Amino acid sequence: MPNKDYSDIIKRLKSEDLTAFDEIYALTKKAVYYTAYSVFKSKEVAEDIMQETYLALLEKKNKLREDLDLPAYLVTMAKNASYDLYMKRKREKELDEGVGVDTVFDPGPDSGLIRRIKELLSPKEFEIFILRALGEYSFKEISKMKGIPVGTLTWSYQEARKKLSAALGERI
Repeated sequence: MPNKDYSDIIKRLKSEDLTAFDEIYALTKKAVYYTAYSVFKSKEVAEDIMQETYLALLEKKNKLREDLDLPAYLVTMAKNASYDLYMKRKREKELDEGVGVDTVFDPGPDSGLIRRIKELLSPKEFEIFILRALGEYSFKEISKMKGIPVGTLTWSYQEARKKLSAALGERI
């Protein structure tokens, strides 16, 4: 339902009106399900991600802005949950296949360089840069994960490198 005003339903959800949640679920369940399904092609995993997405909505309900595009917000949450699970499974598979723990780069949230890179780049550029440079995924793999055309990814990655080179004073 494009361009719909969801302020009333969000207000009702915040006031613990469970019928508001039922309405949200009815409006968005297909989009959320197929977002998760598109990543894993598994009914069970898609249902798990749906559950996680709607539980997260309930946990965050009091922080929702009333001008929020609710379906887009929920689809984004489902994409992020799918991506997180995909990455977790990929790491587990790599570890199961004999890749040593010391070869998996995990700078942690307090890494100064990562924090600085995050400050310099937009969230989209940061994600693409990290996946490509540190995750060593191909543009094709990232395209498949994120649903972004390869050309757009390549351009964003190059722009991110230019920004970092200019800000950090070295070639990246």
